[in-house]
Amino acid sequence: MIEKTEAIVLKSMRYRDSSRIVTFYSDRFGKISGIAKGARSAWNKFGASLEPLTYVALVLYKKEGRELHLISQCDTLRHHKNIQSDLERLPSGLAMVELLNQVTHEEEQNPALFDLLRGSLHALEVSSRGANSVFLAFALRLAGLFGYRPEFRKCLRCGGLLSSESGTHRILFSAPKGGFYCRSCSGHLDETEYEAFRGEKSVRRPDVAGIAGTPLIRISVPAAKLLERLSSVSMDRVTSLAFGDSMGNELLELVRLYLQSHFDDLRMPRSLTMFQAKV
Repeated sequence: MIEKTEAIVLKSMRYRDSSRIVTFYSDRFGKISGIAKGARSAWNKFGASLEPLTYVALVLYKKEGRELHLISQCDTLRHHKNIQSDLERLPSGLAMVELLNQVTHEEEQNPALFDLLRGSLHALEVSSRGANSVFLAFALRLAGLFGYRPEFRKCLRCGGLLSSESGTHRILFSAPKGGFYCRSCSGHLDETEYEAFRGEKSVRRPDVAGIAGTPLIRISVPAAKLLERLSSVSMDRVTSLAFGDSMGNELLELVRLYLQSHFDDLRMPRSLTMFQAKV
């Protein structure tokens, strides 16, 4: 059956002598893969439409029960040339599509996730700053769409508001529970309850935050407040949330540990090696 849908290219790889296997995230079908015959030949009709990050109008011959479908036509709607040509933006764009590719299954429709990816790439394309902010906001919102929305507004223990915290001291963030403990509760957990937290024998002390699997992570109050903003403001305002290298690495590490605590066998995108050098 011939099907049409809007889609964003997640991955493109060579197949045999002249073709490509391309993975898309589409509006109608979720993640879907197809073969573009002749895409690497001299008479290639697809042009640059099969490059990762490209927003396209896709036509394919779709057969039920098959993992790969035949790509009939793929027309570029938006190439995202500013992302493709900018080493500040490209790592963030690639990290978004790599992350989405890992956490989704074939042909599970999720229009909200498609809209998130499309909107995040647009924000990255049109703004000359805040590339790292866009990726972090995307990752937090992606987690929310899978039911793992983190809570940055109030303490998990006492309900105290994050907005009432001041200074640059550090508090604790629970990766499994997706929320923070205020200064008072963090101190209490640190001194008397930490070893018994959730009854897990593998629980580590908070001073080893950064080790994969650590349930409680130390985070500065300014970083926690910035995460709350990144997860709540509209995507077109995310790029105005600037931060320095130290803060950026702190935020990236927390988001990495948070995602890995909720998505089994998640490998953080290789492009984040480039990204982390920029934040």
